[in-house]
Formats: sequence, structure tokens, C-alpha cells
Amino acid sequence: MASRLYVPAAILILLTGVLMVLDNDAYGFGTLFVTIGFGMIVVGALLGQFVFGPGGEAAADAVESGDPTAIRAKVGRLTRYGVIDTLLLLFTITAMVLRLG
Repeated sequence: MASRLYVPAAILILLTGVLMVLDNDAYGFGTLFVTIGFGMIVVGALLGQFVFGPGGEAAADAVESGDPTAIRAKVGRLTRYGVIDTLLLLFTITAMVLRLG
């Protein structure tokens, strides 16, 4: 799903963010909430590439092997990073709604 859904969505968010900054004199690339937003896109891309993609494949392999210990370990790791990613996303949304900076 990452290549079909997440990557196109991230590109669209990045493009609309850049267009928002270029089209509006009130916001600049140095504005705190804009920096936080772009930073979250980078963090999300890195997590997707190095954690969620490989971790999802490892979890699927564990499920196919039927090893309950491996399944718990792989899914647990994905869950921990998923919680971190979600909390960062909520912080980013809050920063953008409040227009921090």
C-alpha cells in the first residue's frame, strides 16, 4: 500500500504545501508551522522507507510461517512506530491549525 497510497499522498501534500507558501505572502518557508509540516513529511517518508515497508514485509513473513513469537515481535515493533508516527502527525496538525510561529 505504501507505493500506491502513501507516496502519492505525501507528494500531493508536499506540492500543496509548497504552493501554499509560494502563493501567500503571510507564510514563508521559515515559518515554524511550515517547517514542522515539511519536517513531518521527511520523517514520514523515512519511517515508511526504513520501518513500515520492511517491517510490514517481515510481519507478513512471520504470519506466513505461523510463528506466534515472531508475529508478536514484528507487529509490536510496527505498533510502537505507528504510535510515534501518529503522535508526531497530531502534533504537526496542531501546529498547523494554530499556525505556530
